[in-house]
Amino acid sequence: MIIAFAIIIPFFSDSELDKSSGKPFLVMEYTAPGSMEHVFMKTGEPLNPKIAAEQIIGALNGLEYLHAQGIVHRDIKPENVLNKHAENGAMRPLISDFGLSREFSKAGGSVLTRRGTMLGAPLYMPPEQIRDAHNVKEPADIYAMGITLYYLLTGKYPFDFSMPQAETSADSSRLVIQDTTFKSPLRMILEDDPKPIRENNPAVPLPLGRVVDKAIQKEIGLRFRSAREFKDNLERAI
Repeated sequence: MIIAFAIIIPFFSDSELDKSSGKPFLVMEYTAPGSMEHVFMKTGEPLNPKIAAEQIIGALNGLEYLHAQGIVHRDIKPENVLNKHAENGAMRPLISDFGLSREFSKAGGSVLTRRGTMLGAPLYMPPEQIRDAHNVKEPADIYAMGITLYYLLTGKYPFDFSMPQAETSADSSRLVIQDTTFKSPLRMILEDDPKPIRENNPAVPLPLGRVVDKAIQKEIGLRFRSAREFKDNLERAI
């Protein structure tokens, strides 16, 4: 059972200097079940569609609250959505890691990015964030949450990000340079159409598949307009 709401974890709950070493430390909340990535990796298989959708519904509640405060996260991915046991034993999604977030309601609100800069997790970034992370708005987070759900339901991404096979990473890099047909992940996101989710996992119910495919559209105007709209459509789909 999943509680369909999320809270937002601050950067840290306390900070201090170690008295013996003088080194700074942070005290953060411990979430025993781990992140959505950990939940997925425990089985190594796509999650049950209803469970995966309920997880994202909970996270979208947190995202809706975040956007209402004028904040765009810019780094939504399975590792940054944690799970915590509620008092009744249910799982509660927690949005974490605000190191790349910015208040988009203020011009020049980010000290981390300048116009034209790319910043974020490439596999979860929409085209507009690749082009200019400084100016992205709420739809970037909606896209990233959609890719997160896609990954939980398939164990894959909407693009073929496979690297040329080799014995070492150095050999792989050399093959990438030599292979004129190889297309980088960023170019795929910018130029290619995402693969419909049911092509990677036909077991995903059609109504749920339609919701996921809409969330990860390349064009901003074709995605859901808000986290609430995304969440409402997920609830109807399951």
